[in-house]
Amino acid sequence: MKSSTVRSQKYITILFAGVTAAILFAAVISACVGKYPISFQEILHILVGRDGVSDMTRRVFLTLRLPRTLMAILSGVALGLAGSVYQLIFKNPLASPDIIGIAGGANLGAAAAIVLVSSSSVLPTAIGAFWGGLAAVVCVMLLTRAPFHRHLCAGRHRHQRRVQVSYYGAQILCRPRQ
Repeated sequence: MKSSTVRSQKYITILFAGVTAAILFAAVISACVGKYPISFQEILHILVGRDGVSDMTRRVFLTLRLPRTLMAILSGVALGLAGSVYQLIFKNPLASPDIIGIAGGANLGAAAAIVLVSSSSVLPTAIGAFWGGLAAVVCVMLLTRAPFHRHLCAGRHRHQRRVQVSYYGAQILCRPRQ
């Protein structure tokens, strides 16, 4: 039993190292490639603080390429973490915002904000989408605990059935009408 645990930990370590290397490789490629090409050596000179790099190259790297690359990495990490949190909260490895109905709730909230506020600003739409998505989460969480569908959710897989029933309820509530 112990050797399988050690083997599993080695596999996870190797997998993590491989993914990290792939992300770093993609980050370097992202920083080098563009309309204004920058060599890897120039990037190292900029990061270390050496002279010998033109001011334009330094400005392109520090104001365009580096922020874009860092933002892409941080966005990927945040999306992965959000997906993991969804799966932990709903105890379902297939849970995602579009499957659970949260994307529909966010769409409904954004549409309501556009209609009710009548503003061309992005902020009211984003706030409406946030509250609509949050309302959908609350609805799904309440529906999974509601006693009215106990007869539908009996048996070994009752938690999955509760989430399925709640999902269909959220989809009916938040689906846009045509």
